[in-house]
Amino acid sequence: MFWILLRRIKYLIARIILTCLVLGSYQLGAQIIFSEPFDEANTSTTGNDNIGGVGWTTACPTCTTGDYFYVNGNTLECEDTNGPATWTTGNINTSSCTNGIIVSMDINLAAASNAFEECIPGCGCNCVDWISLEYDANGSGFVPLTSVEGGTCAQACSGGTYILIGALSSGTSFSYSVCLNPATTLQLKITVQTWANGEKYQIDNINVACSSCALPIELLGFAAYEKVKEVEVNWQTAMELNNDYFTVERSTDGFRFENIGEVDAVGNSNKINNYTFNDANPLQGISYYRLKQTDVDRTFTYSGMVVLERNKTTGTNISLVPNPTESGIFSINGLDLENGKVAFVEIMDYTGKMISKVNIDSLNSSVDLSTFSTGLYLVRLVNRNETFTCKLVYNR
Repeated sequence: MFWILLRRIKYLIARIILTCLVLGSYQLGAQIIFSEPFDEANTSTTGNDNIGGVGWTTACPTCTTGDYFYVNGNTLECEDTNGPATWTTGNINTSSCTNGIIVSMDINLAAASNAFEECIPGCGCNCVDWISLEYDANGSGFVPLTSVEGGTCAQACSGGTYILIGALSSGTSFSYSVCLNPATTLQLKITVQTWANGEKYQIDNINVACSSCALPIELLGFAAYEKVKEVEVNWQTAMELNNDYFTVERSTDGFRFENIGEVDAVGNSNKINNYTFNDANPLQGISYYRLKQTDVDRTFTYSGMVVLERNKTTGTNISLVPNPTESGIFSINGLDLENGKVAFVEIMDYTGKMISKVNIDSLNSSVDLSTFSTGLYLVRLVNRNETFTCKLVYNR
């Protein structure tokens, strides 16, 4: 309980620091490369940001008399757009952001919160109010983002992914930020929709800044080694930023992983750090290991997998015959099955993806792979409480 409490305190302190960095004025040295406080004149539908002079424009093709999407009182405000209205920037030069990009903005509801309508099935096209944010990195096409206040809507006229749907869960203001991977250029597009007079979304303080958020760690190496009774997993990092802890995960098939232990991280470092974890109860045969790295803000990333083959040292003498096989058909020799008992065989490609599963019994212990392509396969036999895994070469 003490360690859980300590980790929680560590998390809360780090969140305060991160909030000051990401949602505040970036006073800790983050380089702001785009900043738009919407200080243009009222009713402006075009403008330029205050840092790089990148232009932007709005469009509201479904607005009628009295409806709008433009600058109003130093915010970007919409009212009764009767459909999607857009705010789009030119290309922002993000080539200096080699470790990641933070995009942030403030959203305000300028109406009673119950005036905005959610995505409710059967309510019709004019019953969903929303805001979407999309980004285009390096001209590869716009990608929609989401948030805890948004999600997806499947209505025929409002289908999509949004950062806000309807009203906010509490209050009338929401500060949104997202971490994006490094890119040379970045274009932003905000789309809004409201369907009644008095329903006003206000957007303000759109900032783009360089950040190391996309690189929580720089992993130099990751490996697993067999010892007499254990498997040693070790890895190295060359850089860490707000790194909380590592989770070591293990799998029998490279697809379904289980947590087998956690290792506290250094946290913030620009030097090489070495980590070790001992798997005291390793599996027999083929095992897959990977790392889950968790930040102090509870975001996480996964490493690649490493594969370890560990053979059983029992008197069981099971083998695949013939191996290699040219016909694709092989038998499992040495299998001792009682009459009426059934074992099953899982066939996996070498990445650990299961492609077939067959049952065998005491009368028929052959397996047919002739319909599959040639190559290297993993064959896993499960018999009672024993598991046997072996490589098979299919080479016709």
